[in-house]
Amino acid sequence: MSDDTTIRAKKAIRSAVILAGMQLAGALILALSNKIFGWIDDETVTRGVMVLIGLGLITIGNAMPKKQEGQPIQTVQDIAIRQSITRVGGWMMMLGGFIWIGLWVFAPRDLAVSGGIVAVGATTLVMVAYAMWRVRTHPRSSPS
Repeated sequence: MSDDTTIRAKKAIRSAVILAGMQLAGALILALSNKIFGWIDDETVTRGVMVLIGLGLITIGNAMPKKQEGQPIQTVQDIAIRQSITRVGGWMMMLGGFIWIGLWVFAPRDLAVSGGIVAVGATTLVMVAYAMWRVRTHPRSSPS
């Protein structure tokens, strides 16, 4: 691996570890608030952890367009395709996260479970469908 690739890999790993650590710390705080201090009930712990998951989706969606992973791109057209795919993917991931959080904060539990899965699944489907459409309708040009 080149130095640039190594640096990007280390940054990606560090970001993932920080996000996971924050989610684990939040879950631990919620669990301790319930079990040791009795400040919140089990339902609030569950909903709080689900909100943390939604915040993780939003964070990942926000970071997607900013990361340029993979092989260096040779043409302007290929750069535009990659950028549009990561932007739409980021927006969809963020939208799925916001819907997930909204359902887990305001909806009854049964609706939050099923609605959250449907929302994140639908936004993921849109993301994948857009990427496939974009790549198929705008074929890559070969480098000169």
